[in-house]
Amino acid sequence: MTRFMGALFVAALTVCLLKAFSLPLHDLDAAGHLLNAIALYEGRLPDPGSWSGFHPPLYYAFGAALWHALPEAIPLHVTLRLLSAAAGAGTALVCWRTLGRFFDRADAAVATVATLCVPTVIVSMSTLGNETLCALFSTAALARVLPPTSERIQSPRQAALAGGLAGAAALTKATGLIAVAVAGLACAVPVRRRPRAALRVLATYAVAAGVVCALHYARLLAFAESPLAVVTGAGSARAAHRMMEEQPPGKRHVSDYWTVPAATFSYPRIYAPGMNESVPGLLYAAAWSDAFGVVLPLESKRANHTRRLLAILGLIPSLFAVRGLAACVGRAELRRAFSPALALGGALVVSLLVYSWVVPHYSALKASYLLPAFLPGALLLAAALDGLPRAARTPARIGLSAVATLSLGVLWYTTA
Repeated sequence: MTRFMGALFVAALTVCLLKAFSLPLHDLDAAGHLLNAIALYEGRLPDPGSWSGFHPPLYYAFGAALWHALPEAIPLHVTLRLLSAAAGAGTALVCWRTLGRFFDRADAAVATVATLCVPTVIVSMSTLGNETLCALFSTAALARVLPPTSERIQSPRQAALAGGLAGAAALTKATGLIAVAVAGLACAVPVRRRPRAALRVLATYAVAAGVVCALHYARLLAFAESPLAVVTGAGSARAAHRMMEEQPPGKRHVSDYWTVPAATFSYPRIYAPGMNESVPGLLYAAAWSDAFGVVLPLESKRANHTRRLLAILGLIPSLFAVRGLAACVGRAELRRAFSPALALGGALVVSLLVYSWVVPHYSALKASYLLPAFLPGALLLAAALDGLPRAARTPARIGLSAVATLSLGVLWYTTA
């Protein structure tokens, strides 16, 4: 099983690299991302008042450097897609190695590759965007502090490394700020009974993270009239408020957070009738069926039937994730070992729900927002597999592998 998952991982990376060259330029917010990279290529910072200029610059800086190094025949959008693919692959490798320290090797492999092949993840690796690079640094920062014990955080050097990685996540995408907070607590809490040691570790961590990302956020806050601009990308609080009012449906109700219409599984696009009012329905559809449709429009009825099937089969890893969450909450050894990962995943979900309330528009529910929770998501699958009886574990691994293979096949089929 481990060898098969290794082969599936290589296949996924190969498909993403090929799609980097062959996909039409339908990437979400492509123009803004490209303009940011061009600005860095020309040696200047992006304009924070532009549509995507508020984004932290690290992804674009790496893309500009890579564009310098690659042959002139390779366009910028392909360069940025190649960077996304490499970052996604690196995220999976770090996750795989981290889970392998705690779980059976086959379980760690299946959990990692199944998470990698979730449609929103594999599509993000095939397109341009800063999500996968943020996921790489967030996952690397978490890997440095798991398990959160005083033995693991032995010196300020460890804290500085974790802080630098978390700061790099925040310098790639604003959601990385959550990784900064979570990894910082993971460094300090194990030594909390020794105040001087805790203060020294926390100070070292904060300095390392601040050196990496503080200047960007200071510049952004100095430009904006409100901290809300960091989240919305608007140049002022007034512009942010106007943007929210103009985007339908324009308001949210508490009931929107627990309704799941049948269109979530029967309609391949997120703007089906009744979908705008369902936050979990929109999020699930964005992660599974619509992940391909928004970026890779399909006209084939057969392809759309396949995406509907994928939306239904996506319930398999989703239910496994629920089972894994129950296992992590119920088993003390898992809580102790993975509390930072669970905290990061929970904080990202809560922040997305808050964002969907503040910006009550279906486009605010981008499942790729949750990519920094790659390790927590894979952890839930591994914990679910680990808790199964031995006789049931092999069929469960096969089921998760089958869903991952189908997802990868749909990506290949779209423009093959």
